[in-house]
Amino acid sequence: MTHIDPIEVSMKIASEGKTLQAKKILMDALTQNKDNIEILNALGDLTYLLEELDDAIHFYEKSLRIFSQQPDILFNVALIHKDSGNLVKALEAYTRVLEIRPNDIECLNNRGNIFRELSLFEKAFQDLNKANEIINNQKITSLHKVEPWVIYLNLGNVLTLMGRYMEANNFFDKGLALKPNSFELQRSKGVILFHLTYYQEAINHYHAALEIKPHDIEIQLDIALAHLSIGNYDEGFKSYESRAEVKKLDGQIWTGQEDVSGKVIYVRAEQGLGDVIQFSRYIPMIEELGAKIYFQVPKPLQNIMRSLGDQFEIVDEMERGFDYYTYLMSLPFIFKTNLHSIPARERYLSVDEGKAALWNKKLNRSERYQVGLVWQSGFRENRPELWQINRNRNITCEFLQRLFHLDIDLVSLQKGDEAINEMKDFLGKHPSFRIKEYSDEIENFSDTAALIENLDLVISVDTSVAHLAASLGKETWLLNRFNSCWRWISSNKTRTPWYPSMKIFNQRKLGQWDDVMDDVIKNLKERIK
Repeated sequence: MTHIDPIEVSMKIASEGKTLQAKKILMDALTQNKDNIEILNALGDLTYLLEELDDAIHFYEKSLRIFSQQPDILFNVALIHKDSGNLVKALEAYTRVLEIRPNDIECLNNRGNIFRELSLFEKAFQDLNKANEIINNQKITSLHKVEPWVIYLNLGNVLTLMGRYMEANNFFDKGLALKPNSFELQRSKGVILFHLTYYQEAINHYHAALEIKPHDIEIQLDIALAHLSIGNYDEGFKSYESRAEVKKLDGQIWTGQEDVSGKVIYVRAEQGLGDVIQFSRYIPMIEELGAKIYFQVPKPLQNIMRSLGDQFEIVDEMERGFDYYTYLMSLPFIFKTNLHSIPARERYLSVDEGKAALWNKKLNRSERYQVGLVWQSGFRENRPELWQINRNRNITCEFLQRLFHLDIDLVSLQKGDEAINEMKDFLGKHPSFRIKEYSDEIENFSDTAALIENLDLVISVDTSVAHLAASLGKETWLLNRFNSCWRWISSNKTRTPWYPSMKIFNQRKLGQWDDVMDDVIKNLKERIK
């Protein structure tokens, strides 16, 4: 009598599209031999194919309990957990595979990518770099499942997140040598060149990526930021209209072509608080067109934004009740802003005189120069892709040490527990140093503005307080990172066309603040002598 293999029969039936019948054959076979790992694995494979992921995990795990050393089954388990969003379980499964096959390049690549998703960048680098070393040592040019260029891409992306830009650039070049028509590689190469301030070269790679995926919104935004960074505002603001966060509302979007005299326009704020401060200057320009404006403003800014004028209303949110709507960051495009037409009044926000008088008493000013200070821009925990940028633009208290030796009064304008605690630790090491600190008494930007009004100078990293101080016409010195934001870049590298009262002190090398502080100290000494 011929033995019928239920696994072979089920595979044949499944190949004919009869998957449910194939599953029944295997389940019947399992009742006869419940610890048969071949049947369990076949059921795992079939239910995985049917996207019955919980069942697939059940069968695979049962098989692994009988015999744990099955790297291919563990790999499938890892894939399922990854697809289900359970990254920790996926990591566990990949780790078990690597205990059996430590040089499995595909597994190293996949685990490295999960570490990156979990923002464990050093661990991600270790896995991906090991895969890279295996490729180099074995002189591998192609693989069945993971091509070397994919390793180079992923390794470069992790190094970018770690701020190791030159190393990342080298891996993108290696990848492009193997796969020049890769959208991901062309875009990543553009991103790294942007970080290294080679803006035109970045644009070239962005366009190469766009030829591969012509309708990709993110690459159009990349192109916009690069054009803005070289002062090409016409093309930059036009491309910037592609940004993904602009959603459609009830009503007609205002493009600047429509007559809005006597009409109601709703202007939505977007992005960071500094952006709202910077681009609020356009609100009075809409008023001049005869429109009634409702301006959506984040709560911390609402009091100070009222100082723009009284011809518009501030709201939290609107869904309807307007003729047109637009977004705050679209206004430079609508008003055809270029480097020569930026509405750059010396001062376009003002302070509450009563609050300013109270802060004057509280400060108990001496005859010494009063300098406001901000050294951290905050940390966006849910945006790991911005962590390195945040690190780049923040400055540690140790770099500020020479300020405390000058004949000036330092006043903290800093908010945020992490930054405040850093300063407390720093002052604990230097008991003779003094800085006035009022973070518990500052509730919103109107309070900060009133405090700034009583100072002679504000020194700040790239953060919303720098925007606020400059919008008040206060002399503001910006401590600016090497890979700067586009708004601070100009032909005159120490000035920005957006704020007449701002002076910019730029890093000459990425991450190096010593030269910046040398220039600040020199300028301060000349100011107070």
